[in-house]
Amino acid sequence: MPTDIPSAMSTEEESFSEAIEAYETLLHSETQAIVAADLDKLEAILNAKDETLQAVLSAREEMGIDP
Repeated sequence: MPTDIPSAMSTEEESFSEAIEAYETLLHSETQAIVAADLDKLEAILNAKDETLQAVLSAREEMGIDP
């Protein structure tokens, strides 16, 4: 049974971590689309990656430090 352990991260740190994880997932998807030569999927991933990068940068700015 999972135990709810309080997070040691601040809300800003959690947002940054989630954004980085999402970006990492998109990078993996981008590689798969390139290998499959799926240009439509690649274009969608690149657009999502741009949006996610902005979320990463915003979350970093909110933290007030460069992790």
